[in-house]
Amino acid sequence: MSDENQHWVPKFLIKNFADGDGRVFCLDIHTDRVTKPSPRQAASEKGFNDFQVEGEAISFEHRLEKIETRAANPQAHDH
Repeated sequence: MSDENQHWVPKFLIKNFADGDGRVFCLDIHTDRVTKPSPRQAASEKGFNDFQVEGEAISFEHRLEKIETRAANPQAHDH
């Protein structure tokens, strides 16, 4: 499993909910604990997009990262 912090909600979306200090409120539904991480740390987990299939390591992170980058800045990709 990767040590890379991988998001289940893209950072470019999370940033839209940031407070004046650039951080977002997060509620852990299992512990009822409220935290206020940076968008980089919110809605993410190390190795979230990594899987083992029949003993082979598979990761979707780089594919998703390409899609998210284009979605975050669509004008840069217009032709």
